[in-house]
Amino acid sequence: MGAEDHVGIYVINVIGATVRKLRDDALGAAVSADGSRIAFHSHHKLMVMNQDGEQAHEIYSYAPEDSLFDLEWSPDGQRIAYARVHQTEADPEVTLENRDANGGTLVTVLKRSDVRGVVWLAGNRLIFVAYEPAPRQDDMNLWEARVDARTGALRGEPRKLTDWSGFNFSWPSATSDGKHLAFVNEHDQGDIYVGELGKNGTELKSRARLTLSEKNDWIGGWMPDGKSLLFYSARNGNFELYRQKITDLSAETLNSSSEEKRSPQISPDGNWIVYLSWPRLPNGAQPASGRLMRLPVTGGPAELIFDVPGYATWGVPGDVARNLGDVPGFRCNSSKSGACVLVEGQQLNKKLTFTPFDPVTGKKGKSIAAEVPDEPSWALSPDGSQIAITWFDSHAATIRIVPVAGGASHDISVRNVIQLVNLAWAADGKSLFAIRGSARGSRLLHVDMNGNSQEIGKAVWDIFQVSASPDGKSLAYGAVNSNSNVWMIPNLP
Repeated sequence: MGAEDHVGIYVINVIGATVRKLRDDALGAAVSADGSRIAFHSHHKLMVMNQDGEQAHEIYSYAPEDSLFDLEWSPDGQRIAYARVHQTEADPEVTLENRDANGGTLVTVLKRSDVRGVVWLAGNRLIFVAYEPAPRQDDMNLWEARVDARTGALRGEPRKLTDWSGFNFSWPSATSDGKHLAFVNEHDQGDIYVGELGKNGTELKSRARLTLSEKNDWIGGWMPDGKSLLFYSARNGNFELYRQKITDLSAETLNSSSEEKRSPQISPDGNWIVYLSWPRLPNGAQPASGRLMRLPVTGGPAELIFDVPGYATWGVPGDVARNLGDVPGFRCNSSKSGACVLVEGQQLNKKLTFTPFDPVTGKKGKSIAAEVPDEPSWALSPDGSQIAITWFDSHAATIRIVPVAGGASHDISVRNVIQLVNLAWAADGKSLFAIRGSARGSRLLHVDMNGNSQEIGKAVWDIFQVSASPDGKSLAYGAVNSNSNVWMIPNLP
């Protein structure tokens, strides 16, 4: 990342720590063994340039729904390996590929949805990282695939090198002789923080961590009095629903079942907790559909509102944000006379449909359509009349305001900001809170309806969620905490 948070490739001189930019709008830089060339990807193209940033040229272009990670040169500098992720409406498909560095033949080494990283060692050994199947789905291990020195084709079946528990092999790299491998043993988890709002939402004070489990905790919604928060957590192995006062250290379990439950929110009349539920499939497979449910606030069995096609997710299985995602999803407003709104659609095609519904009767209202240029985050205004939508953009920050009753939408261009990842309305519906991604961590912003923003908080880690209490006194946000250490395997088998 660049000094102003624009994505780019830079060279750092280890003597004197001087920084020199080679190229803007580039990701995943990988340097060839002899140091003469750099492979990278930019705007859905795999490219190669000289070590000084000159003579950049395309190797091949890939589809908008695909992404590349872990570019890796062969030891002789003739081929480039990488993992390609193909996004689908079901689970992403991961293919380990390599191709001629001069733009020639493509070789598919293997297709495995559990692959996460690759290192090309001397002796034509491709070492790749893969997740374990359930019930060890949080563990990673190393595998070896032998490839032909000239063609890059797979020779024989891959073999497993390690069978360890509790390890995450992130950012693997190896010495030039292939004998020693280093990696980051990284463990991420989502935690919820709450702070006190002041100065009409332009100040955030007394921030403290609310959830103290060692598993993922993510925000659902607030109780009407603004003193308790609804959330969902995997602290007992499955995502269940919880309620916790912001002054307490422990949470109350709302219900328990074998299904994955998410996004608990209070109904406008205050009598029901509405949530989404999906069946848990073997080996963490992605279900094709789920159910919108309601649970009495006073206790009792859950009831079906209606079925919902699709599965809301960010990233691939194993990612800390796997159980986030906004499509399909819903929001309920805090007005007692209001309704909830369901969003559906093909997220990959960026076409969304928003439909008001009554969480008591299940009756749906008139749908409205919206298109966004990238994967969206959205929020429903407190009175239920407007939807705010944003999306990640490396060059700008736009918030689209869409009337629920239909009519023309309009965009708010947030000044001097890029890379918004989430947003929420303020309690009075006259401004918004947003999260800005940054190379130096995440920023919490207060944004007025004219696009003026003010930073009210920051973190060295990623923040994925934000939610203001109905009384306007508190702000909750969901952030990732990471525990990472560098490990080395000497004498790699």
